[in-house]
Amino acid sequence: MAPNLYQIFTDFNSDGPRESFREFLGYFVKQFWPLVNTQIEKLYLARLDYPLIVYPFYLLAILGFWLFWQRPSLKTAIWAAIPTGLLFYMYFHFWVYWIVVVGILFIYSLVDYKKNPVLAKNFLILVGVITLIAIPYFINYFEFRGQTEVQDFVYRLGIAEGRIPGLATMGFAYLFYMIIGIGVYFTYYKTDRQRAIFFWAMLAGMFVVWNIQLLIGYVPSPNNWKRTLSPILFLILFNLLYDWVQIMTQKWPRLNLKKYALIGVMALSVLVLTKKAVNSYEIFRNPEPRIVNAQIFSKDVKKSWDWINVNLSGEPKIISDSFITSLYLPVYTAARPFLAVGNLTPAPTKEIEDHFLISARLLGVTNETLRGMLMRNLPIPCQISDPKCPPNTEDNIRKVIWHLYSQYFRRDGFDGYMASPSTITKEYIGSLIDRYNKIAPSWKGIDADYLYYGPWERQFSQLNLKQNKNLKIIFENPAVQIFQILH
Repeated sequence: MAPNLYQIFTDFNSDGPRESFREFLGYFVKQFWPLVNTQIEKLYLARLDYPLIVYPFYLLAILGFWLFWQRPSLKTAIWAAIPTGLLFYMYFHFWVYWIVVVGILFIYSLVDYKKNPVLAKNFLILVGVITLIAIPYFINYFEFRGQTEVQDFVYRLGIAEGRIPGLATMGFAYLFYMIIGIGVYFTYYKTDRQRAIFFWAMLAGMFVVWNIQLLIGYVPSPNNWKRTLSPILFLILFNLLYDWVQIMTQKWPRLNLKKYALIGVMALSVLVLTKKAVNSYEIFRNPEPRIVNAQIFSKDVKKSWDWINVNLSGEPKIISDSFITSLYLPVYTAARPFLAVGNLTPAPTKEIEDHFLISARLLGVTNETLRGMLMRNLPIPCQISDPKCPPNTEDNIRKVIWHLYSQYFRRDGFDGYMASPSTITKEYIGSLIDRYNKIAPSWKGIDADYLYYGPWERQFSQLNLKQNKNLKIIFENPAVQIFQILH
């Protein structure tokens, strides 16, 4: 949800600066002004895993290293190393960026050894502790890389290939970093050189990670660097603003800038908190239908999950031709989906495709429906705002390609990946349809124990499965049927 300033101010298809300013203003008004009652169901920090779990370790690593940088010793080296080492187990982009920053400052400490030998010696301890903590991570990493067909999984997670600097898409960001670096020079270099070097290292790390493909020939999911770098930019900018106010207050004490700056920050903070409180209250008081329908399951679907938990022991494998069912069954039950989601399994892409085509064939999906699923133009059979329309209907019908391949076809160079990524071609879809017409799977030979046929499956086909002699119905309510497959 972060504003793409580059896109806003360089959109040549817009009506000019006025429209760009309206877009920019509209974003901030909607996000921060309490009198706007637009309901936003996913606010900042909405995801529990990333960034809610990641950010505390990230901030601890930054704080710990700052303490070490100011007062290098054995104690501060260990305190800085522990959260930095734990970042390896949090999120890829965060540990890579922060290790780059630490590496830059480590090289600086070695070059500056004669002037500050205490820093260099304790830096060696810090690097050693980080290495020890990271050993299990790299053992798992190399074991993972040694598995067959792992490259398919890497492509599905997203990767930009080629040794391209990405100036076309990142030039605006680079200019912004350089302006901040100049501000750091004039604010700190003469009075607090250690702080200036620390900030410059963090800014230099940004240039490095945006161009890491120049060294290794590829970069995983480069768009994720934005979330990694945003907190760093926030910290540097507010350090600069705070100290600029301090400097101006000393030069022009009568203006009392410190007081007005404090009032301004407090007012903005209150506005932000109030907007979030108003947003939460509006959703609680009278949530919009789109939010309700996306978050609430029917009682019949929930009962089917409860029944699976009580009556199907172990980890039964359940077949369905809906990726939404495949997403929810492992979350709310102990079942394993026959139709695996592309970015959640290391299975080869061909195997995922085969399971997708087999599931569709067994559940009577027509060629036209399959083509519509793959082309993302299959008609949505109900109004999303209708309470009778199953939740996640749009995702079920229009995001089949995403759940099947994720980023698999987004194998462009850096600029293409960030600006106009490639996607599945009509020729590839045609080849899938050809494969679909050639397969003739049978229920007896399928590697699954049960069949789940509910509201999402019925959006692709309408079958009377009770007549199938290879299936035995074991659960039924108005929305869901569950069958045992008779092998």
